[in-house]
Amino acid sequence: LNLKSFLAECAEENAIVVKQDNRSWTLDAGDGLDACWIFGDPILLRRLIGNLVLNAADHSPPRGGITLGARLRGKDLSFVEIYVRDEGQGIPENRREAIYRKYDTSAASTKNVGLGLAFCKLVAERHSARLELLDSAGPGTTFALVLPVSAKPVAEENPQSPESDERSNCPTP
Repeated sequence: LNLKSFLAECAEENAIVVKQDNRSWTLDAGDGLDACWIFGDPILLRRLIGNLVLNAADHSPPRGGITLGARLRGKDLSFVEIYVRDEGQGIPENRREAIYRKYDTSAASTKNVGLGLAFCKLVAERHSARLELLDSAGPGTTFALVLPVSAKPVAEENPQSPESDERSNCPTP
C-alpha cells in the first residue's frame, strides 16, 4: 500500500464521523512519505485506524482536535508511525494495560463494549507491528501503529503457488 494514499483514504473515510461529532480534523502526512510503502491488509488496517479515530472522538471535548498522521521512525527510518492524536483528558497510568483487554471500557457510551482496542492490538500483531500508547506532555492521547516501511513497492516477479512456496511452512505471526 502506498502510505500517503492509504492515509488520504483513511482521512476521507473518517472526516465525516469526526465532523459530525463537532471535532476538528487534521491530516498530518509529513514530507517524504510519497515514496513509502507498507505491506498489509487494507481493510483491517483501515478498520484499525477507524477504531482509533472513533475512540479519539468519544474522548475529545467538543470542538477538540483530532489528528491522523504519519512520520518515519527508527535509526534508519525503516519504520513508520501512523498515529491518531486527540485533545481529551488522556489515559491514567493505572488504566494503560487494561484498555487492551476485551470488554474493558471506561467510555460513558452504552454502545461501547470494549472491543475496539483489543481488535486494534490483534490487527497490529497480525501485521508484525506494534500498537503503542505514546506519552504526551499535557492532556490528550496518541496511539501509534508502528510497522515496517519500504521505499518502493514489493513486486511479485515470479509468483509461486502456496504449494511451492518455501515460506508456506513458516508459522503465521
